[in-house]
Amino acid sequence: MGNGQDNVRRADALAYACAELSMLRSELGEEEPPDGMELLDRLADAVANGADAAPVLGQIHGHLQDGGDLLGLYGRVGHDSTGRGLHPSGVARSVPGALAETVYLCPARSCSRYFLPSGGDPVPRCLLTGQRLIRETL
Repeated sequence: MGNGQDNVRRADALAYACAELSMLRSELGEEEPPDGMELLDRLADAVANGADAAPVLGQIHGHLQDGGDLLGLYGRVGHDSTGRGLHPSGVARSVPGALAETVYLCPARSCSRYFLPSGGDPVPRCLLTGQRLIRETL
């Protein structure tokens, strides 16, 4: 991917992080310990100080994936390593004001187990492998 595409990808990820900061804080704050919260603080500091935010964006992306979000940060803005997303161009990603619901699924995608969290429920783990269930949005 060329430097121009990298810049667009980072700019899109930063725009998403900014627009969805409260949601990211909620997601990353569910963890124990909440290491992701420190990353969001570091991102805010980098932006406030005019520093390169790319390394922190990459760490947030990896942290989300490690937590079970297969798309991570960059997947949420529709770019993969080629700069193309899976979402069709010109089609709205969501309806403004529509509610999304979180569901956790089998980390191996081999069984039909699911978990619908309510309140402060901890993310369950697979009883066979001990891995955290994967977070998806309905």
